[in-house]
Amino acid sequence: LDALDQLDRADGAWLLEWLPKELGEHARVVASTREGQTLFSAQRRYPRTLLGVTAMNSAEGRQMLDAWLADTREAHYNAGISPARGRRLTPPQREQVLGTFAKNGKPLWLKLAYEEVRSWASWDDAKALPLTVDAMVEDLITRRLIEGENHPRAFARRRDGWCCGLRIRIRTSSSSIAASTSCLMRSR
Repeated sequence: LDALDQLDRADGAWLLEWLPKELGEHARVVASTREGQTLFSAQRRYPRTLLGVTAMNSAEGRQMLDAWLADTREAHYNAGISPARGRRLTPPQREQVLGTFAKNGKPLWLKLAYEEVRSWASWDDAKALPLTVDAMVEDLITRRLIEGENHPRAFARRRDGWCCGLRIRIRTSSSSIAASTSCLMRSR
């Protein structure tokens, strides 16, 4: 069960009273929550069975990044060569990614960084990466969707439907910037 802290507060689900206190001999519940009221409820309800997940260390991060890069498929469209497996970063690129990862240790940050760096060419300079997951997502939205006007079709259709068809005002800054920079929205 992922993100128990995101359960609706209105019905008290975050108190976790709906989870059984006792399980059968071979049954386990694996759940995740951020710090806050839900974690406090879980600690109170299951004081002896909670395991905290700590940040990944640098060696674990390096191993995870290497595994993802090794599994990356690159397509070569010349002379009938089939797609090859494996992708490597240059030493400065690798140092940039792993050095920033060492400051936060979050697996989600590393996955987002991998999605970014797998498109770097060997001749590209190592680019500075945002330090937090929130900043990484904001950078992705700003750089890829807004500045590049590279809106995925589903994103653009849904946004256009909200703005034009339903006349709903977009409240988030990133969505409103994306809407204002879209060629389709400017023409409407």
